[in-house]
Amino acid sequence: MNGEKEGQQFTTLTDIILKAWARKTTKEYKVFKGLKKENLRDNMTNTELILNMLAEASTKDNSAATEPKEFEESKEVAK
Repeated sequence: MNGEKEGQQFTTLTDIILKAWARKTTKEYKVFKGLKKENLRDNMTNTELILNMLAEASTKDNSAATEPKEFEESKEVAK
């Protein structure tokens, strides 16, 4: 159960980070790109990958600086 919860939290944080720069959740972005079961990252342009990596890196840096203890705090960092 703990692994499932962590997976859901990771998905939520990924959606928040993606929405910050793309204004779409992962599911919305896959629809926008016309993807069904394909991996979104495998179908991103170089610019999309760069923006996504920058968003992830800045979230990681902010998380290290603020050290969130609860999931809700992690969500705020991701925003």
